[in-house]
Amino acid sequence: MTRLCESCGLPRAKGCNPLTHLCGKCAVSDTPAIITDCIITKDWGDSGDMIVLADMDKGATTVPIFHYYSDELHFHTWEFIGKTKAQAVRLFHQKDIEYLRS
Repeated sequence: MTRLCESCGLPRAKGCNPLTHLCGKCAVSDTPAIITDCIITKDWGDSGDMIVLADMDKGATTVPIFHYYSDELHFHTWEFIGKTKAQAVRLFHQKDIEYLRS
């Protein structure tokens, strides 16, 4: 499984710092990128029927955050603004666990 850079969303380079999760190409700061805008749209792949895409305050724009099934989980774009990619994924996991326990 390829690990992605927390800042730009690109695959991390070999030997990158596992504490900062930066790829080495964009490691200008130890501060992870923040989501500045977000869209939730239909995913035409095999990983779920919806995908969360986000623009980050540094690095690449339109980074995929995660896939999910809309008949199981529900999200609003405002839930992601101001969060890091890792925080957004944690939110997904929290809601997924709540759904599975219900």
